[in-house]
Amino acid sequence: MAYTTRKSLLERARNGDAAAWDEFYRTYEKLICKVGRQCGMTHTEEGELVQMVMLEFVRKDILKKYRIDQVPENVAFECHPEYGRFRPFLRAVVRNQARKIYHKRPHHEPLEVIEKYLSDTAWDTVWLPKEKLHCLYIALKDLPDRMSAKNYAVFEMHVLHGRSAEKTAEFFDISISNLYTIKSRSIALLRKILADELELPGETAFDEDAFLDELRAGLELYEDGK
Repeated sequence: MAYTTRKSLLERARNGDAAAWDEFYRTYEKLICKVGRQCGMTHTEEGELVQMVMLEFVRKDILKKYRIDQVPENVAFECHPEYGRFRPFLRAVVRNQARKIYHKRPHHEPLEVIEKYLSDTAWDTVWLPKEKLHCLYIALKDLPDRMSAKNYAVFEMHVLHGRSAEKTAEFFDISISNLYTIKSRSIALLRKILADELELPGETAFDEDAFLDELRAGLELYEDGK
């Protein structure tokens, strides 16, 4: 099953599907923790942030009452296709709950400390890079389901682990031309996942090297075990 925000997953989680809820939790737990860490939260506060965000998605329901740009801060989000996308709302919920954690600190953080991370501009700097790496990572986790095991192994060895084209081709007993075809098709599949499943727009001027660097960075960030 793909690690995406596809609406069937959200709907099943909302309807009490334990497996879907577990997948939903695992999909976003690390993103929320890493954002909290960048905001200067302790390990305990990171865990609390995850719990507070997840609680928002199970304790309240907007029931098609609001459009995505009209939802009050004190209500949570149910994904309806006609009312907007899930990830922008997740971003807002995480920010709101992070603010609550700062206010709960016993020494009462000054406003300027809070706004260092949670002002509009600061939050973009904190959230957007982590979200992009997260999306690349979950798209990568979806990739093996979209291609043969051998082709994914070729892509993994050459692109993700940096083995040379010559050595990779020799190992799998394929031609260099075939290897580059597999690489090209794999990248196209990843971009399609990002555009279709994760609702990210395609880039007009596509930089393959930069894309692959970010892909490896996402893999390293989310598989570091921390």
